[in-house]
Amino acid sequence: MQRALARSLMRHGRVLLIGTDAPALDAAVLRQAAPALQDHDAVFVSALDGGYALVGQRRADPRWYPDMRWSHDRVMDQTRERLRAVGVRWAELPPVADIGEPVELVHVPPGWLDGLEIASRIREQQA
Repeated sequence: MQRALARSLMRHGRVLLIGTDAPALDAAVLRQAAPALQDHDAVFVSALDGGYALVGQRRADPRWYPDMRWSHDRVMDQTRERLRAVGVRWAELPPVADIGEPVELVHVPPGWLDGLEIASRIREQQA
């Protein structure tokens, strides 16, 4: 993630990096996140499981994520602590669900899996 952000920031003034496992990240969320970078160094949409669904930055800073332990329920909390410690101004949009475990498939929007065998199984779990 750090490398992708740093490389993109070398070519562009602002970057939004989105998770592919967060179906709630739609155009409306992106339209809120992009302008947040006008007044903030970073913008985040946290995932309900404690990680990120979206990270936006307008500058790369190696102090933000050094030795970060990923894939646990305190990633966003630890990020807040680090950003506070180095004086970064950031914005946060409302958290969204991501799909990291089979039980989280209930967060897949209706209609996305129509025609697939798994769709009926998910609907059964949602009922």
